[in-house]
Amino acid sequence: AHVIKSFIVFVKKNYSLNMPQTACKETRILDITGDLSLSDDKENTFETISSLSESYDVLKELGRGRFAKVVHIRHRATGEESAAKLQRWRRMCGERSMKTLVDTEAAVLRLVRGHRGFVQLRACLATPQESIILMEACCGGSLQDAVGLLSESELTQPSHLAFCRLAAARLFAALAYLHQRRLCHLDVKPCNLLLRSPYSASCCDLCLCDFGLAKRLDGGPQEANRTLDGTPDYAAPEVLAYEPFSFAADLWSSGAVLFFAATGVSPFAASVSEPKQVVYSRVATVACDWSLLASHPAESLVRRLLNKSPSLRPTAEEAAGHEFAAPPTAAAEDPAAASAEGGGGGGV
Repeated sequence: AHVIKSFIVFVKKNYSLNMPQTACKETRILDITGDLSLSDDKENTFETISSLSESYDVLKELGRGRFAKVVHIRHRATGEESAAKLQRWRRMCGERSMKTLVDTEAAVLRLVRGHRGFVQLRACLATPQESIILMEACCGGSLQDAVGLLSESELTQPSHLAFCRLAAARLFAALAYLHQRRLCHLDVKPCNLLLRSPYSASCCDLCLCDFGLAKRLDGGPQEANRTLDGTPDYAAPEVLAYEPFSFAADLWSSGAVLFFAATGVSPFAASVSEPKQVVYSRVATVACDWSLLASHPAESLVRRLLNKSPSLRPTAEEAAGHEFAAPPTAAAEDPAAASAEGGGGGGV
């Protein structure tokens, strides 16, 4: 605890991601705060307002999770529409305060500005009761929603295969960008992947969102999480077992996401009547129905990603080079690509 407090003091004094290696090695798993990614203290703050309704009209609710809800809003003066993620300050997520999660998400969103592989931040607001993170609105909804609406026959069409290839390319490009910056997402799942435009085989403008559980990792095996905050259906076995984890945890999750995108089935999910422990058991033994992916072009990649041994999974860069992943779009390749502003959805 003393080491962590000392590190936080160090971060607040230096405001830099390019920290000395000695500082990184003092603690093997670090919560990111807003201070960590910025050199400008002013940009790091939340603008205080009395309430969201002060300047915005709430159009509809887009999604709701255990710790937050996302609403579609419109600024009265400008007409600009955004997705607003609202989180109560006093809530707790495991052993961490909501403020820690909010600061983490804001820090990562600022770090990935300009990269189309990530939802784009517009503003960070705060009322006495809750935090409000304004992001671009993504009119295509989530990958969970888009794939969930497809019939069995539609899932086998060449057009959907093309969509899956593009989705894989964008996801691996985004994860590679994060991992190069020593950040592990730890909650990659279909509902945290948003589409800027409606589902289409010719255009998969997919972006990753929800960074509240993200961790900054050093170069070695990481300490285990003391609490499980993510979704077990897509969490890596080492995370569910509270064992040391690394960036490979995100690659496992991406494998489960690709399994879902290709088949419409979450590989390890339990039915409503089954206890949650069933999910843990299936993940631990990699007990998914491989027949659903038989002869599918994504099968070999998904099998490599869903390897119980983290060291045997490909890195994000290696996965991006697999023959299944279509060549990334120019926007996905270039972190400084054209602005990712779009127009209705949000992940929780």
